[in-house]
Amino acid sequence: MGDLSANFDRDEFSCGCNCGKVVVRLPLIAALQELRDLVKVPIVITSGYRCTAFNRQVGGVSNSYHISGQAADIHIKYMLVKNMYEAALKVDIFRNGGLGLYMDRKFLHVDCRNGKARWAEMGGKRVKYFDFSKEKEDGKISEP
Repeated sequence: MGDLSANFDRDEFSCGCNCGKVVVRLPLIAALQELRDLVKVPIVITSGYRCTAFNRQVGGVSNSYHISGQAADIHIKYMLVKNMYEAALKVDIFRNGGLGLYMDRKFLHVDCRNGKARWAEMGGKRVKYFDFSKEKEDGKISEP
């Protein structure tokens, strides 16, 4: 049992630099819990809140949603990144927010921004454009 929701604890979202800071917004927790209920397997938070210094250290963009507690990088056990993405599309907040596929590092970025944003990183290169036409109504996509 988590202290933020049925499956998530505040500690999972603490800054990776061990500064002790944690900021996490309730819409993110609600969306992650909805995703967890949908996939029925554990979701590992690989990066939650980031203080500004740590965000710079890891190469995050200056306006990262991690800084405001509105983003998480996740890994869903037993799932490929493509399948994590397809599952996240079934959650309204993520479908209408930011989703980034990190194919080589095997994680998915999810955030609660107001407006769609999609990107992928493959072979160490970030692809800024993502073809929304590949998002089908059934939540399936073509291979990015």
